[in-house]
Amino acid sequence: MPAPVAGGLRFRKVAAGLWHTCGVTVDYLAYCWGWNNYGQLGDGTAERRLAPVAVVGGLQFKDVAVGTQHTCGVTLSDRSYCWGRNDLGQLGIGTRDTRKRPVPVVGGLRFETVTTGFSERDSVSGLHTCGLTTDEIAYCWGANRFGQLGNPVQGFSAVPVRVSGTS
Repeated sequence: MPAPVAGGLRFRKVAAGLWHTCGVTVDYLAYCWGWNNYGQLGDGTAERRLAPVAVVGGLQFKDVAVGTQHTCGVTLSDRSYCWGRNDLGQLGIGTRDTRKRPVPVVGGLRFETVTTGFSERDSVSGLHTCGLTTDEIAYCWGANRFGQLGNPVQGFSAVPVRVSGTS
């Protein structure tokens, strides 16, 4: 039987993943809950949370997406931030360091929305992120073992790469 999410928060958007969930409240604040082994809840810890916790940093988000073990969001100023597992560059921050707090995606791109790869079957296909810029151009970053970045980059890209064929 459905039950309300603990905490009495009112959400404008919710994104559910395999092991964690995040949402954006009516005040544009991001909250996450669930498994947090890579810091994918964005609260600065690696502790599992059974109730929503605020994503640190005081950023206001209009969009949030959850991957297998990472999370990304777009702020009201159209900047994308990501946090959590980053072993194949799925955070788009130019390194492969896991982050427990939101960090800006490199490149200065302005995004309308982001979406994250998700897989419950294998550890590689859920480790990428794609975003649509405010200019309607698609960029992706992270794992590319199966061509999920839409670009001939081999292996992975830790920075956003433009999807081939987009103008």
